[in-house]
Amino acid sequence: MLFSSQKKPGYEQYWLATSFIIPIFKLLKVLDLEQIHLGDEFPSEIEILLQLRYLSIRGGMEAIPASIGKLSNLETLIVYLERVHLNVSFPRTLWNLKKLKWLFINSGGGILPVENLEDSPILQELESLSCAVMYSHAIMEKHLRKFPNIRRLKCDLSRLFAQNQNLNEIVVPGFLEKLESLHLLLSDLTLMKQKRHATFDFSLPASLKKLTLSRFGLPWEKISAIGKELNQLEVLKLLDSCFVGDTWEMQYDEFPNLRYLKLSRLDHVNWTADASFECLEKLVLESCSNLVDIPGCLGSVTKLKTIDVISCSDGLESVVQEIERQQKEDWGNKSFKVRSC
Repeated sequence: MLFSSQKKPGYEQYWLATSFIIPIFKLLKVLDLEQIHLGDEFPSEIEILLQLRYLSIRGGMEAIPASIGKLSNLETLIVYLERVHLNVSFPRTLWNLKKLKWLFINSGGGILPVENLEDSPILQELESLSCAVMYSHAIMEKHLRKFPNIRRLKCDLSRLFAQNQNLNEIVVPGFLEKLESLHLLLSDLTLMKQKRHATFDFSLPASLKKLTLSRFGLPWEKISAIGKELNQLEVLKLLDSCFVGDTWEMQYDEFPNLRYLKLSRLDHVNWTADASFECLEKLVLESCSNLVDIPGCLGSVTKLKTIDVISCSDGLESVVQEIERQQKEDWGNKSFKVRSC
């Protein structure tokens, strides 16, 4: 194992010194260079580490070279991009990494190879992919067929929208039968503002247990169909103006098995619900500066353990305090907590 856990002054020069050491460790299985800036080029020295199973790198590279395909034992590949919204392109030899289980790109995105997809190998072992840049539903479907056993998926749909102004549906194919966690987002804020109050729908796999949506600017009524279709959903995160408008009205038959709900950086004022929230254990309200009302029925949800209120409106405090009183006095839920900051 070769590991760097501390970034130092002049850390690019520090990588130069490390590059001379790598050829000595040809049997290396774990290489963590997360705290070392590698510059704008993928270091060629790494391609000789044929036993490598874990690789974490940081830099400003816009492309991963074809030599990555030589690392046939690689199971985890992590790329930290230094520049915000930078995308990194992967070569066709990515499909040679048949043991790959986890592919992670941080704040930017990964552009998957599109050449000869029908004739390329399938990554049977891949379980987690974050974050893939998708261009069209046709190519998206071809890519996802390469990952039949994927469980966790994060996709940036900005380029898909940019190339199809009349898009009316986001389809994540139902053949992903093992998919449990899905995060869909628009990384392009300008595009999100243009799509504000858009009318497109979502078609998502029924197997989902965790769903995160970011920056779509949809009207609140669009979430109702999602809530009725995804009966197995346990975790829901709505972030960064994914839905917009003054009021979110939840119906009784939406999200029946929800255990964790996070609302962050949304602009709605009122949130009402006929839902029973029978399974809800934790609610997080973060940076919802306009929110003044949340469902009073939360005061009688016996499984509810905590409500976190972070940087929200002052008017929300009295509402949450009343829910806390009901939980403790009316229902004897002495372990219930409200955490504010």
